[in-house]
Amino acid sequence: MQEEEWNLDGVYAVKIAKGTQWYGDSVAWDMLMKNVRLTGR
Repeated sequence: MQEEEWNLDGVYAVKIAKGTQWYGDSVAWDMLMKNVRLTGR
């Protein structure tokens, strides 16, 4: 994974390896999303 700079507050972009599926590498997505949580306000 490689972090990309977009210069937007609160926006983070990451480049992941090309996988066998259209969405990229499944292992990279698993690592990237492992600690992401949605919370209500």
